[in-house]
Amino acid sequence: MKQHSALVLLLTAAAFAHSTTGQDNVTNTTPQQPTLKETTAWLETHLVGLSRKSKGTTNYKATKKYHPKDADRQTSTFSNVVLEAGFNQCLLNIHEQSYVNDSVSSETFTSISLDRMTQASWKSQTQPGENTDKLSTTFDPDTYVEVRMNGLPASAKWRMVSIPADDTDPPKAGSDDWYSFATDDKDIAPRLVKALNHAIELCHAGAKPEPF
Repeated sequence: MKQHSALVLLLTAAAFAHSTTGQDNVTNTTPQQPTLKETTAWLETHLVGLSRKSKGTTNYKATKKYHPKDADRQTSTFSNVVLEAGFNQCLLNIHEQSYVNDSVSSETFTSISLDRMTQASWKSQTQPGENTDKLSTTFDPDTYVEVRMNGLPASAKWRMVSIPADDTDPPKAGSDDWYSFATDDKDIAPRLVKALNHAIELCHAGAKPEPF
């Protein structure tokens, strides 16, 4: 009887040991997805400084009444940079500046509702030049990467101000169902798209359905 009790205790102890060491210690190998807070923090860091720069050259052509000189060949540098990027949960606020020959030409302020965006994507773009009977314009480089978000109407609300302020060119404002960034960094584009799509997915998961 004592031997039987001892055997039962031994088997019970062995089963308990197996359950604690064999099952309870199994780790979950499924990678945990970043939270919305982690995703937006990463986007804020990598959106600031996003920029594109190109040089535009205009050559004036000779006509019957006009013979251009070397001085008529104009070259200007154009650039755009994201100065600030900040999130308030699913609302992304962007502050951009555009430059002509290193002087600020305009500022744009945009508020983007990620819960109204549906998808982000990227692709290489080519900036076309101009070729008429009077002039030709080329850009160098003429290629860049566009990171674009598409969504519902009024997903992106913007306001643009010319600098210096000019009565003939008053501030403009509007809204669109899309928003895009232009950059020379082709390596960052797919990473931004992946993070933006994850943020869009998380914002839709917490969004309330339309009442009607």
